[in-house]
Amino acid sequence: MSTIILWIFVPFAVSMLLIVFNHYTNFTRWTAALLALALAAAAALIDFDSLLQIGGRGYELTTALSVFGRRLVLENTNRTILALIYGLGAFWFLGTPAARTNRLFTPLGLAIISVLVASLAVEPFLYAALLLEIAVLMSIPMLVPPGKAVGQGVMRYLIFQTLGMPCILLGGWALNAIEINPASQSLLAEASFLLALGLAFWLAIFPFYTWVPLLAGESHPFVAGFLFTMLPTVVFSLLLNFLDGYAFLRNSAFLFTG
Repeated sequence: MSTIILWIFVPFAVSMLLIVFNHYTNFTRWTAALLALALAAAAALIDFDSLLQIGGRGYELTTALSVFGRRLVLENTNRTILALIYGLGAFWFLGTPAARTNRLFTPLGLAIISVLVASLAVEPFLYAALLLEIAVLMSIPMLVPPGKAVGQGVMRYLIFQTLGMPCILLGGWALNAIEINPASQSLLAEASFLLALGLAFWLAIFPFYTWVPLLAGESHPFVAGFLFTMLPTVVFSLLLNFLDGYAFLRNSAFLFTG
């Protein structure tokens, strides 16, 4: 049994099934909410380093899985962020009956959460930018239900989030080059600028925040709140993982003193 399968592939597979049965709104809403709540509780209570006892039998949880030549890793240190992400997902899903969101919100929301968790688990880090972009693309049908025209806020949201991806990819490529030549301050400056620009796009930092009020005004406020909660949480976690993955980066006086 693998943590990758339980916290990424299982919710993603369930979300695909819920999309098929999206007309049964009560079923999809409660299924997504209960699954997210169960995964949050499991992440908080289960020790990944110990045997999982089910029916009197012990099962070892493997924390890594290779997919298309890339490793996905969810270790014991990731339990807190897993509990937080799925707990937030359960919070938003449980509120959908009162909020009366469109029927695609919970199936796509669960799929987005699983993709965001995959972005935290993938190695090397650069592929996280691609997965985050996939999550952004999957959020468009939630923001623009079938039959509704695409507004300016949704377009700006898609453009700014997409512009962040190449900045992160190029910044990560530059940092890989710095590992070969750590003394290159000019390359570190370029990498830092690209990463900062990518994060500014992703987190809607001035002056790239104009889509936020437009999106909140055009789309369902509950759906917008879900995205405003989930995306920054994952991006900040990715930033911490990024700094942790490059020892020379977090020890750089240039980066933290300007």
